[in-house]
Amino acid sequence: MPRIFLFLLLTLGVNALPFAQLENAMRVNEYLGDDLGQKRNVKIAASADGTLCVAWLDNRNGYWHLYAQFVGPDRQNIGDNINLTPNSLVLEEFDLAVNSAGQFMIAWGDGRRFREVVKYTILNSDGSVVLPTTTLQTSEEDNEANFPGVAALNDGDFLLAFAGEYPDRQKIANLQRISVSDGATGAPVPLDTIDTFDDLLNFSIAVAPNGNIMVAHQRELSFRSYDIALNLFDQDFNLLRRELTANVEAGEAEFPSAVTLDDGDFALFWLDFRAESFGEVYVREISNSGNILRTPRNLGAPVGGTLSRGRYPRVARLGSGFVVSTLSQLDEYQFVSSNYSLGERTSVRGFRPFPVVVNGEVITAYLRSLTNISASPNERRVTLDYGAGNDLRFVNDDTFSAAEGVASSAFRDDGSGMVVWLGIDNGEPILYGREIGTDGNPVGDAFEIFEGISTGHDIALGPNGRWALFFQEIRDFRTYTMLNVYDGDNRRIRNHQLDDLGGTANLPRTRGVVFNATKDQYVYWDGSRTDDNQTMAVRPLNLDGNFLAPLRTVFEDEAGFTFRWVQRQNGDLVVIYEQFDDDFNYDLKAAVLNSDLQLQGEVLRVTDLPGTLRNGGRFDLTNGDGNTVWFIYQLDADDVGVDSLSDPYAFRALPPNNILSTERYLERNGSVAGLTFYRDRLQYWEDEFDEYFLGEINLDSFTVNRRQVIPQKDFREDIRFTLTDVGLSLLFRDFREPGRGQDIYHYLSPDADADGFFDLEDCDDDAPSVYPGAPEIADNGIDENCDGQDSTATTSTVLPQLTRQVSLFPNPASDLLNVKTTGGFPYRLRLFDGRGVLLREAQNATQIGVGNLPAGAYWVEILRLDRAQSSTYPVIIRR
Repeated sequence: MPRIFLFLLLTLGVNALPFAQLENAMRVNEYLGDDLGQKRNVKIAASADGTLCVAWLDNRNGYWHLYAQFVGPDRQNIGDNINLTPNSLVLEEFDLAVNSAGQFMIAWGDGRRFREVVKYTILNSDGSVVLPTTTLQTSEEDNEANFPGVAALNDGDFLLAFAGEYPDRQKIANLQRISVSDGATGAPVPLDTIDTFDDLLNFSIAVAPNGNIMVAHQRELSFRSYDIALNLFDQDFNLLRRELTANVEAGEAEFPSAVTLDDGDFALFWLDFRAESFGEVYVREISNSGNILRTPRNLGAPVGGTLSRGRYPRVARLGSGFVVSTLSQLDEYQFVSSNYSLGERTSVRGFRPFPVVVNGEVITAYLRSLTNISASPNERRVTLDYGAGNDLRFVNDDTFSAAEGVASSAFRDDGSGMVVWLGIDNGEPILYGREIGTDGNPVGDAFEIFEGISTGHDIALGPNGRWALFFQEIRDFRTYTMLNVYDGDNRRIRNHQLDDLGGTANLPRTRGVVFNATKDQYVYWDGSRTDDNQTMAVRPLNLDGNFLAPLRTVFEDEAGFTFRWVQRQNGDLVVIYEQFDDDFNYDLKAAVLNSDLQLQGEVLRVTDLPGTLRNGGRFDLTNGDGNTVWFIYQLDADDVGVDSLSDPYAFRALPPNNILSTERYLERNGSVAGLTFYRDRLQYWEDEFDEYFLGEINLDSFTVNRRQVIPQKDFREDIRFTLTDVGLSLLFRDFREPGRGQDIYHYLSPDADADGFFDLEDCDDDAPSVYPGAPEIADNGIDENCDGQDSTATTSTVLPQLTRQVSLFPNPASDLLNVKTTGGFPYRLRLFDGRGVLLREAQNATQIGVGNLPAGAYWVEILRLDRAQSSTYPVIIRR
């Protein structure tokens, strides 16, 4: 196959090593005592006597689990938090309901072993088990299920609505009766069927006093285009009405909420996106028998709706009216003169409130964020509000720390660096920093950078410990862009407020700061989008933080985001970014600025075919030899290259002449975790289901040696790989210390023996003849190739396309290796050492001289030129 188009994957059969070195990583962040584990998606149900069950998703140990807490009518917790899913990997969706006997059913989606199922349990109000955790048995053996919705029937049993997927990939929605004593009873009742790639989700059920049932759900028409469907049944599950588009305009509605009105009729609420990009709450009444009573009513856009799309409305009946929750408020409505009249409006101190009504009193459960913004990683406390903020009770009982993750980090060539993260101190959000020394260990204590809410952080490192930090401050529901400059002792010497963006915006890497080493200057860059126009503007600063010129536009494009920079040896700054058009077709773009910040040539489209960059796919760049820059990115394209790969990685080089090389492709197994260039080899780091692999690309032969370097380990997350002159820097999050939760760790992996392998995978980093794939000398007591044993070499053949047409002898060899082919076809021969380094290359050679090569294992590749077939053979050299 032509090598200009495709990498040949050369498998050397190297076994993965235990990643013991990472256990020596040093913790970067410091424990402050009041950080809590992350929370999501709180819900609540109330029994007739006022007993509450509050449920939420909780991340206390690296996995999301479903927790519950019972609260008595006296507003005191009953027992401790209950982990309902200690042995399950709970998905995002769950629901709960309570029956007339005060028994609570909780159902959730479980994603263990890559197969989605619905599980449920029934508990008494003291937390004791009525029905143990049970897996819903669907009608098809291989049918998956998720997105449960739960309601109580008048006879004490429960209803469970769920979405499923048949083996032929057809999506279904069903309704199942759940007996308190026996679980699922009777056949499931069909609700909806939809095509292969669309979803049915967000079920909401209401039961009338006469036993009639309304089930509403969200059905996908196309990507991010949904309708609200409803099914209305009598108490015997006879269908009274089915509407697949109960909303006003097709494709413009999400998040249904069904309730029973005081007269026994039903009301259906949803979030409508026809007029507002963040939705307006609509309501439609349906009679108990299934007649549409009135046209949909617009209850208005939620206050603060521009903060988040959210998961509202949530509705509870309140007398003859109802209370509707939106992102951060509760609205009470009464039905007056055939219309809805807004009564009291209450703001809550958290987000996504979930209301219930007990004896005329509205009780709300919501997530209270210690940083007071709605991004779910900041949501810490599960809160019960008994009276418009006058009586707050915290439900969760954990005191785990949880580092928000690395806000930004950067490393110099000498291995020193700076790490910035978000934390909490006395309930206040703090941005912290800590210096990393050239030995890879933290220097001094963590220090406070900024007190307040901040996002969009970016670090640039100057000389002698100097550095600059860009971030967005959110204050009084407005966003301000800030740029700070620090001296070598981490003292802030300049602070610039650049502008006021208005609103609360988190612009992902559309602004930042980079260091121009040629000029000894920082460069503030602004890749902001105005309407459909993308501009890149730059403004230099000296090391003292003084601006040297006004903000100047260097190029314009369509909308773009996630900008990444490197600087060449010649001083050029190369920036890549993700760009999209009005039809949401994505490309990877690149621009080159010289050290005077002047655009060189035109902005380049890196993706060879327009619109083929995978949306949200990771990409990276790194300096190669000289002034060549390499790119890696993921494509969203089928049948790419001569091997017809789907959604592969693509590689491309930008040499000093700024003419892009040919796009090359590689099979993708995970997601890009980094790109480095070390000892004449391009290295890509790949995250495959929390296992990390290193792919080393020989740029002469374009062969790839891909091997596992970090085996899967629970809780380790988001490893960042940065190559410095002293080794490979690894920055990651881990759950390691009992009772602490998630922390930030750093490890410097050196290549002490300069054999081309970091101690991350080198089993003896002091011996240059020992490394993964090294020539193994049998029976000498040394494990040269790091496979865990001193093995006896055996001869075998891989890639058998030419196996019967090529013979190599003698094998083992000591002086000459003979090559014999059948059929007289033309071929190219290449000899590689165990690391994949090319040693010999010849065309139609019948002998190879190996007398001057050390003993060990080698590889011979034979490429048949007339058919583009190849095979690779192991060869042993003995002395």
